[in-house]
Amino acid sequence: MVRRGVFAELMGVALLLASCGGSPARSDGGGGSGGGQTGGAGGGGNDGGAACPSVSPCGGDVVGTWQVTQACLSGTEDLNSTCPGASASITSSFAGTVIYSSNNTYTSMITGSGTTQFHYPGACLPTGYTCTQFSQLLMSVGSYSSVDCAPDAAGVCNCDAVTSSLPSDESGTFTTSGVALTTMHGGSTSSGTYCVQGNVMYQMQAPGDGGTQATGVVVLRRQ
Repeated sequence: MVRRGVFAELMGVALLLASCGGSPARSDGGGGSGGGQTGGAGGGGNDGGAACPSVSPCGGDVVGTWQVTQACLSGTEDLNSTCPGASASITSSFAGTVIYSSNNTYTSMITGSGTTQFHYPGACLPTGYTCTQFSQLLMSVGSYSSVDCAPDAAGVCNCDAVTSSLPSDESGTFTTSGVALTTMHGGSTSSGTYCVQGNVMYQMQAPGDGGTQATGVVVLRRQ
C-alpha cells in the first residue's frame, strides 16, 4: 500500500473514520449520516495561526532529530455514498518528533489534532431530528470531545466535531531520492516530497487517490 506523505497515516485514519465511522441510521430506513473523527490536541505542533509556507520540493539531508513546529494539512471526503450531498472536511495539525538515522531507519512520535466539519443536507438527518438534536446524536456515536451543529440558510446542517488525541508512534526504514522521501513501516509505504533548508525541513502532502484528498505542508526544525 502506498500513501502520500510521511504524515498520511494519521490523516488517512481521520478521513476513513469520517466516511464510515458511527453512522446513525435514519428511522425511515434511508442512508445514515456519517460520523467521524480526527486526532485531538497535541502540544505545540501548530504555529499559532501563522501563514502556511509555500516551498518547492528541493530534497536535502534528512538525518537528524526533527521537531514539528507548524502544520498546515487539510483533507476532504465525499460522503455521497453515505447520503447524497453530504461531505466532510478535516483541518489537522501535528506535534511531536521524527528521528531519521544515518543507517536509514527512522522513529516517529507524532500526535495529530484537528476539527472535522461535516455538511449534511436536511434529508440526511434522521426523521424528526433538528440540527441541534443531531449534534447530540453524533456525540453519542463518535469519539468526540465536542460537536457543535447549526443549520444554514439552505437547510444544510453544518457540524464542527473535535475529538481526543490520535497518537502514532512507529519505526521503520526510509530512503531519499531527489526530492522524494519514502518511509516503509509495517508492510506499508509512505512517499512524499520534501525540502531541507538549513535546519528547517518542509514535508509536502500531495492529493491522494479516489474520493479522499489531503494536501498541505508540515514544517520541522532540526534539534
